[in-house]
Amino acid sequence: MMLKYLICTAILIMMFFYSCANQLPPSGGEDDKIAPKVVSISPKPDMKNYKGNKLVFRFDEYVDRRSFEESFYIFPKPAGVPSFDWSGKEVEVQLPVSLKKDQTYVVTIGNELKDVRGSNRLE
Repeated sequence: MMLKYLICTAILIMMFFYSCANQLPPSGGEDDKIAPKVVSISPKPDMKNYKGNKLVFRFDEYVDRRSFEESFYIFPKPAGVPSFDWSGKEVEVQLPVSLKKDQTYVVTIGNELKDVRGSNRLE
């Protein structure tokens, strides 16, 4: 009898704590209706003779990581898969190889990119 009571009590306590563990973003404030903007890019656009393999993008607000990775394009595509390192509103794209000498690359962030708070897409 005592064992049944202890088991029922333990189950009720676990159910209570499980139901309290919902993680939700803070509520309140005005709706975010403004699309994210690129504040800076490194290396600078139209730079010539860049010898590195790192690109850095800084935004004016937090952007959705997955949408950034899906909207990042580089042409011609270098060998390998780029890695993404996040720090606040900044993302560093590390290419697995250095960019080729005497080759023009076009880097684009598509309008699939959206911000975290309002899911507003890049214009």
